[in-house]
Order: sequence, then structure tokens, then C-alpha cells
Amino acid sequence: MARKGENIYQRLDGRWEGRYISGYDTLSGKIQYGYVYASSYTEAKRIKQKVEKGKGKLRKQKLTVAGCFMEWMRWKKTDPNLHPSTLNLYDRNVEKHILPLLGSCKVHMITAQSLDQFRWQKLKDGRLDGGGGLSPVTVDSLMFLIYSMLQFALEEHYILEIPKRKMKRSSHGDSRNIRVFSTEEQSRIEETLFRGAKRENARSTCLGILFALYTGLRVGELSGLQWKDVDMGGSRIFVRRTLQRVDAPRGAKKKTMLQLGPPKSNSSIRSFPVKDELMTWLSLYRNSLPELQRQPDSPVFSTAEGGYIEPRVFQKRFGRILEAAQVEEANFHALRHTFATRCIESNMDVQSLSECLGHSSGVITLKVYTHSFSEHKRSCINRLEFLMAEQVLESMGAAKCSSVEENVCNVI
Repeated sequence: MARKGENIYQRLDGRWEGRYISGYDTLSGKIQYGYVYASSYTEAKRIKQKVEKGKGKLRKQKLTVAGCFMEWMRWKKTDPNLHPSTLNLYDRNVEKHILPLLGSCKVHMITAQSLDQFRWQKLKDGRLDGGGGLSPVTVDSLMFLIYSMLQFALEEHYILEIPKRKMKRSSHGDSRNIRVFSTEEQSRIEETLFRGAKRENARSTCLGILFALYTGLRVGELSGLQWKDVDMGGSRIFVRRTLQRVDAPRGAKKKTMLQLGPPKSNSSIRSFPVKDELMTWLSLYRNSLPELQRQPDSPVFSTAEGGYIEPRVFQKRFGRILEAAQVEEANFHALRHTFATRCIESNMDVQSLSECLGHSSGVITLKVYTHSFSEHKRSCINRLEFLMAEQVLESMGAAKCSSVEENVCNVI
């Protein structure tokens, strides 16, 4: 029902629609109307009054969410700080998850209620394989994309304001569920890697996996490492690039392609020292390679033909190593978590570890490895010694205190 004289109606879908005069047709002189939408009468009235006072005017009222995302992606691609793989992930999530549900909606008709409905639907049965709902972390990343697009729409005057968030972020916790190999598991993995390194056809991947275990490199950084990034004399490496498989441009013959580009972020471009023994093994490995595979621009860990070993090959070989070592299945990133945990156990300070890992700050390192730092603090506390430990234990073991001691005990 409309509020008398206000041109504000409640629609069948529960939203409130406010109609206002946006102009007049130049030929016929007929009135042209514009529309605003909100989740309540009060909100619709406020937005309508804002438009009528000339403080806001909508552009492209027929623009859909799909169209706005297209403009947003074109704008995002001009950002030099965004990694190509990040843009690739944005594009895939928008196309696979967001547009099927919201793509045909007019962007200025999106309300907080429709966003909450979208979020609930994804948590319930959002998996593309029909296997249930998406994880809260994944859904939060989808909501981030939507609100980023809406911020762009606001700045372009496609909407008057961004719908307020009614539902809080998912309570998935600050600490992540990370997999860290125990020292016994690590010992079995290393033994299997050394056995595999004796075979010429597996030497490069086995030594690469061992290198990741003692440097904490991401799998893409490991694949993209070149000999010019290795300082043999100073036992130091430089991380300057990453190798990733990304979606190929539309119209290409293959669906995916390998892309060599900058690391994940500016803080990921780094250098740090490497264990001396590891550099000795790396030097022996380099000397065993043909001359063409020892050039500065050649990959450190290469195929038999001298090409790059792509990340998924490292991941598949790592799975076989775990199976041979009789260690429970884990992804390649567990090597990075294990490296960080061993550094914490060896009393490395947070800032140094953060720089080795390529985190933007020590706060990130603390947040990711909360559990490891908690265990480290516990072990440090347990190393404290009571100065009067023996005397206390003897007195507690005595049958009874003397009268003087008893009085003292009562006072305490």
C-alpha cells in the first residue's frame, strides 16, 4: 500500500519502492520517473528525499549487477598492484558464484535483504558440485567482491548508497586450521626425499620439496626460482617472481596457461639466509646439471629439458612422497607451515620469521601461527626452575609440621 502523497509503495517481494520525477521527455513533455529501493519505508523515504533535493542523481538505471561487475573488472585490471592470479580468482568467483544468483538484478535495486539472502543461500548449498554449502571464509570473500563492486557503483553514481550490512561476518575464528608435520613425520619425509633424489628423473622435484621445507617458499615461488636468485657464497636467496597456472584469455585454444610474474605482494619480494647444509646440497645439484641448465635465467628446479616445473607437478609429486613416507595426506603449503613452526621452536623472533615468510607484518605471522606460539610459550614457561624446589618437596612429603611450622602454615 502507498503512503498517501508520497509515492512510496511496498512491493510483493517485501522491499519498499519510492518513485520520483527524474525529468520530462523533450518531445512529448511527458513526465519521466526514477525509482529508489530500500528494505524499509523510512529508508526509502530518506533516499527519495535525497534525490528530490538534488543531492544525488542515478546514472544508468537499467544497469544490471552483471553489467556493473563488468565495468568494475575493467577498472580493477588497471590496478598495477593487483596480481594477475588475484584478478583471475575475482573473475572466476564472480562468474561462477555471484552472477547466477544476482547477475540479472538492477544494481540500484540491491538491498541488504537480498544480500543476506544471497549469503545464506551460499552457506546452505553454494558448492558448484552440489555437495552442500561453501565455507564461511569463501562466502566472506564473495561478499567482499560484492561490496567492492557496490562501492564502485556508488562512486559512479549508479546507486545512491551502499546497503547496510545486517548480517555479521562468519565466526570462523582468527586462527586457521593449519597442518604442521611432527618431527617424526618430517624425519620420514626427509628420508624419502633423499632416497628419491638418488634417481635422476626425480632429483629436481625431490630437492625442490626439501628446499621448500627449509625455506618456507610458496609452491609458485619455488617453481619460479632462477639461479640468479641464489647467492651461493652468502647462503642467501632472493624471491622475485612466482610461476602460476591461470585461466587463458577467452578465445584461446587452451583453457589455462603458465604465467611467470611478480610474487603475491610487495612484501613477498624478499631475501633471507638459507641453512648452510642446504646450500651445499644445492651447489652439488647445480654442478650435476648440463651447462645450459646452469644459466642465470634458468630455473633452479627444472624438467629434464630445462623448463620450469609447474606448481601442480610439485604438488602431485609431494603427494606421492607422503604416501611413500606413510604420512597422512597434506597439501604443499604444509611444508611452509612446518618451516615456520620449526623456526618458532628454535626461538626465532616474530619479525625475522615474518620477513622470511614474506608477510606484510609480524601481526599476520602471529595471527596465522597462534597455536605454534602458544606451544612455544608453554615450553618456555616449563623451563623455569623453582629455586627451592627440593626443599619444598621435602617439606610437603613430611608427615607433619612442627608447632612453629604449623603456625607459619596457618598464617600463610
